[in-house]
Amino acid sequence: MGIDIRHVEAQDVSDIKGILTDESVMLGTMRLPHVANANVEARIKSGPGDYKLVAEVDGCVVGICFMSTEPNVQRHNHVGQIDLLAVREDFQGNGIAKALLGAMLDLCDNWLQLERTGLLVWSDNTHALELYEAFGFEKEGVIRRYARRPGGFADAVMMGRLSDRVSAASVRTSNHVVHAP
Repeated sequence: MGIDIRHVEAQDVSDIKGILTDESVMLGTMRLPHVANANVEARIKSGPGDYKLVAEVDGCVVGICFMSTEPNVQRHNHVGQIDLLAVREDFQGNGIAKALLGAMLDLCDNWLQLERTGLLVWSDNTHALELYEAFGFEKEGVIRRYARRPGGFADAVMMGRLSDRVSAASVRTSNHVVHAP
């Protein structure tokens, strides 16, 4: 399976809405189960400091990775925050999240010269925790009862990655073509 990594485009709204409303994805995010097209359109628009990549397989967007930075905040412009990494359920386990994260961290390390990249992940999402740790993210803390979910609450793990500790190139991302955003 060939994975094409590229920047999000306006025509991706329908595919991204499908990802965001996929139950397995929705439970792993802060999203609600019903999403209007207008909300997805607003979410994929890029502003200064926004980087939004998609993974495409056979012409269909099957994964997304969004990151935000604050280029106009002098004391914080060295930091990126991964806001979302999600793969459609029927494509999970095929290296798509790994390819997306590798491409995003290559952008962080080699093009944006970011010193730190952070993220939040649910404490019970063992696959995501393992993926992030493989890319050099370290657990920095736990935020208890961070979000509501069916049946209770989810704890969030804060994770961070410092650029001088690890390079995205150290994790192999096979079978994909990366197109610069």
